[in-house]
Amino acid sequence: MKNFERFRNKRVSAAELHALLEKAGMSFKPPVDIEALIKKLDITIDSKPDFRKIKVLGSITIKNSEPVIWINRMANQLETRKRFTLAHELGHFMLHLAPLEAWSNTTGFNDETIGFNRDDEWDYQEMEANRFAAQILMPIDYVKVEYEKLKGKSTLVEEMADYFNVSKLAMKYRLESLELKI
Repeated sequence: MKNFERFRNKRVSAAELHALLEKAGMSFKPPVDIEALIKKLDITIDSKPDFRKIKVLGSITIKNSEPVIWINRMANQLETRKRFTLAHELGHFMLHLAPLEAWSNTTGFNDETIGFNRDDEWDYQEMEANRFAAQILMPIDYVKVEYEKLKGKSTLVEEMADYFNVSKLAMKYRLESLELKI
């Protein structure tokens, strides 16, 4: 049985996934190795160019009853962007695909660049996948420990972003969501 199958018919939060994988011996010490995490779940990562999806940051689809995350290398050239996109697609799997009773080869999500803007195109599933990505890449316990070390420094956001290997914007949103003063 492939590891992703253990999550079928379940909706699993980032915190629950952390707990399950830590119990299985995987470390979440920052920066979280999101590619290793996805591979541990036996989810395929594909980064072959697909010019039909030039505006798509990433996607997760079901192919032959298995989840495949596709990442647009051109749109994810920065390591921090790539990591967040992978975590976001994993969020779609855990929150929106795994809970489905049936999968077909048309089941999936294509995340166009507009999907990450806070405008009229924003939808709830995208917000959930972004929140999942933030929580998996920046686990709350580690964020709070690092925050206490750096609290009051003018470089707080930058240093924490470097520590977690995320963008400054992602770190800023994560700190704000945890109501930690920047």
